[in-house]
Amino acid sequence: MENRRPVTLAVLVVSFFAFAIVDVGRVHAYAVSAHSVLTEALLQEYEEKQGDVFSSEEEAAIVRGSREEDDDARYLNHFYDPVSKKGVAKNKSSVEWMNDIIKQANWGVGKLGINRLKATEPLFSGVQDYTWKRAVYEYAHGDAVRGAEALGHVLHLIQDATVPAHVRNDPHLSRWGIGDEDRYEDFSENFILSDVPPFSGSAKYFTNLDEAVMSTALFTQENFLSEDTLFKDYDLPKRAGLRLEMSKVDGVDQYFGIGKYGEIVRVDKEKNWVTNERVEKYFLTDKQDKILTENWEALSHHAISSGMGIIDLFFREVEQEKQSKELLSMNKSRTDTKRFVKSLAFVRDSQQGMIASLSAADVYELNKDDLDGYFAAAEIYNIPVPVVARESVLKDEPNTQPASALLGLRQAGQPIIGERIPAGTPPAPEREVDERVEVELELPTKGEQEEEIVDVVLTEEAPPEMSVETSPMPEVSSSNSSPFEPGGYGYGGGGSGVSNEETTTVTVEPPVVASPENNTFVATTTVSFFGTGVTDYVVTGIIATTTATTTVASDGTWTIDPGVLSEGIIEASFTQSDIAGNTSSANELRVEVDVTNPNPTVLEVLECTATLRNDGMCLAGTTEVHLSWVTVPDAATYSVLVNDSIATTTTATTTTIHLEDQQTSNVVVNVIDAAGNSASSNTVSVEVFANPIVISEIAWGGTAASIEDEWFELYNRTDYELTLANIHIRRESGIPPIALSGTISTGSSWNTRTYIVERGDGTATTKVEDLATNFNQFSDDGEELTLEISNSDFSSVLDSTPSVSICSGWCGGTNSGKFYSMERKDVAIAGNEGANWQSNDGYDVVNEFYDSRGYEYGTDRKIYGTVGQENSKGYPEVGYFCAPYTDSFQEGGIYSPDVPANLSTPNCTYLNKLWGAEGYAGSAYRGVVGSSTLLAGHSVAGIKSNENGDITDALEDGDNIFIAFWKRYTGAAHDTDDQEFFDYMIGQGTTTPHSDFRVLNWVYSE
Repeated sequence: MENRRPVTLAVLVVSFFAFAIVDVGRVHAYAVSAHSVLTEALLQEYEEKQGDVFSSEEEAAIVRGSREEDDDARYLNHFYDPVSKKGVAKNKSSVEWMNDIIKQANWGVGKLGINRLKATEPLFSGVQDYTWKRAVYEYAHGDAVRGAEALGHVLHLIQDATVPAHVRNDPHLSRWGIGDEDRYEDFSENFILSDVPPFSGSAKYFTNLDEAVMSTALFTQENFLSEDTLFKDYDLPKRAGLRLEMSKVDGVDQYFGIGKYGEIVRVDKEKNWVTNERVEKYFLTDKQDKILTENWEALSHHAISSGMGIIDLFFREVEQEKQSKELLSMNKSRTDTKRFVKSLAFVRDSQQGMIASLSAADVYELNKDDLDGYFAAAEIYNIPVPVVARESVLKDEPNTQPASALLGLRQAGQPIIGERIPAGTPPAPEREVDERVEVELELPTKGEQEEEIVDVVLTEEAPPEMSVETSPMPEVSSSNSSPFEPGGYGYGGGGSGVSNEETTTVTVEPPVVASPENNTFVATTTVSFFGTGVTDYVVTGIIATTTATTTVASDGTWTIDPGVLSEGIIEASFTQSDIAGNTSSANELRVEVDVTNPNPTVLEVLECTATLRNDGMCLAGTTEVHLSWVTVPDAATYSVLVNDSIATTTTATTTTIHLEDQQTSNVVVNVIDAAGNSASSNTVSVEVFANPIVISEIAWGGTAASIEDEWFELYNRTDYELTLANIHIRRESGIPPIALSGTISTGSSWNTRTYIVERGDGTATTKVEDLATNFNQFSDDGEELTLEISNSDFSSVLDSTPSVSICSGWCGGTNSGKFYSMERKDVAIAGNEGANWQSNDGYDVVNEFYDSRGYEYGTDRKIYGTVGQENSKGYPEVGYFCAPYTDSFQEGGIYSPDVPANLSTPNCTYLNKLWGAEGYAGSAYRGVVGSSTLLAGHSVAGIKSNENGDITDALEDGDNIFIAFWKRYTGAAHDTDDQEFFDYMIGQGTTTPHSDFRVLNWVYSE
């Protein structure tokens, strides 16, 4: 005893850490609270329809079971892939798990010997056993509350079959913030009963438990996605089968893939500017949790509907068990079952040495329930049963097997009744005895059973014989005597025994017809009927005027090919007959043979009816295009093909599909009837160019002449002349849109691609406008402008400016001072991004335009915007760059400017909006402020000036260069300013004459 305690403790410690390690990787589906909520919801729905079928204690047990099924790492067995029929890794699938009595009974701490199912305990006594059979057994014969609790565990597994990750082999291991957490599980983790969507469905009908899990898992797998299986590993759902919809979230366009049950994926479209292709990326999350919300609505509804179907199935099987007592009869211990099998095997193998007695088939009928129970228990315990014994002792052998073959069975349900040995039967011949074996056999009786010692004589020359001494059987004089009273043949009593014949009605179930289904269409005249039945039974099919038969194969399947059928409705019926000639009722069905193609439809792409190209060729301005076609009366579905690949299938006559940007696609609609016959529509070629026209500049503040003189500019990104007939600027808060007209040209220069719209009479600027119109003034607080194409049939967004919330107003421009315009930085980048906009930088442009007052020397009436010209660079107030660069150098940046062949050639540009108009000094130095040498000094006039001498071949790789700018003041007090700044920069002075100076550092690289 002293040595055993430390061992036990060590085992327990190791086990603790083993379970701790197992539990690190959490693979739960719904969280514990979500399982409770779903179970409460389905119980509520079920009892609203069926009444209070459970007591309050049973209801609590069901909820508790659904909650605790995740305990002790049981969740490792909660996966089921309906395609492969397997679980995750090497664990049991949920179908296997809910049926594996031994695995569950010995799960968890049972592996250490605690609560493990002992060999001497009945099958249904495992503490950890919450299988389906345990639920039915307990509810029918034992503890109804315990049965309800096991039912709750099964409902948990059905609910897990509505979690996409659990049916798509996506284990999402995570713990303590580490690993791939399942988004859907995390989303539903803290739901309460009020979070379950209203249920308006009904219970599903299942014929068995495996079918319930299979159909539920298949529904989830084919319609929803998980994080690691986004359009991969599984055939469904297909990306091409989803309809894309765009919605605006926080001012940003988001695309959602729409399946049969709502939004199931977010699609981000990123453009590769090198290959000029759109690349899609997929996500299960979005800012407003729209995808997860719609997943929850559909999947929780299905979980409740399937759960109600499970409860229906549960009650049906409980009632069946009360009648058949099959589970009750198999509630044997492992020890008893092994003893049964050993006795059966020994005696059956010794049958040739036995004297005729009651036939085995008769014994089987008398003890059927108990014998079937032993065989069922043996199968559960995985105890091999001798084939000869199993097959001949049970049902199919003619009544010639001696009853003695079964005398070794314990606990038989009925007493064995012997048969009289016919008169004149000679005694068994004497044999030389080489060996005598004394075998103790136990006679199966209801009550206490006396034991007999039977001598079995074995010899080497011949098979062994067994003799059983008996007394003559008394004659039975009364037909009222019970056939089961003990008497004769070792039962020790003077009672009589007689066998009454009973008439048994044999019921043969009709065969199952798996294909084709009843009331379906087929598009061929050569139809094969396929189904399942009982092995070796004969299936007879009457199909129209043809009668055919076949035998059910060893795998339980059958096929009948009736030959060529006529087009039209075909009536068929199928029966099956057993070996004795008993025939089932007919399984009747009807199919309609249809080999005639439907009429084709006429397809319209709405973007083509309002094409952007002025020459009439089809050009769509978005990748999402709208289709419409003529209804075909006998169509079952319509399949939309893009370049010969199915994009979507629908029963409607309108849809939206995604086409690739800057490509031409051929679109066709196939009309498909109920039988699968099809006909193709006309082909429509659609060229797509997303954002073909964009808003490039907005003078929302007006001009210095008048705040009402507002204008804006559009830019054509395509190589086509485009019509603006169906295009307008949509505005916020009910403000009337700005209708456009005419065309917008294309060309090699910016000004040939622009379209200028001025508010008023066209005098806002001296640039000749393309459209003058009296639109409502823009709000000084900001607006989101949307460039839209629309007609009575469709509407699509071509471009938009940022929402007001992104920049807290406009994203550039002013409404005072110089009235700078708001400019788009890059016409190839989305217009709704705030970072893609700026204020006009105010530097000189090639062609200057003026406000409504026109040009006047000595006055500043210039438009501080780039009307009809390429937008400004966005230069800073003070900046600098050298060829070949055109953007200002950044502080600390590394640059490799050209060294001019002629040092007198100006190749560096000084930028200065602060003091440029008044004059300033600009100088280049090598080194750092306070320790440098002068490269070149300049007296600069103007806000943008080109200078020479800054870059020479004397510069070395890695040199720090800084450019100094300082304002020049007039007057005697400032005569020495330049020298003082120079001394300060090179390190010979410690102060500057004033603070109006700037320094820009950069690094030279060869």
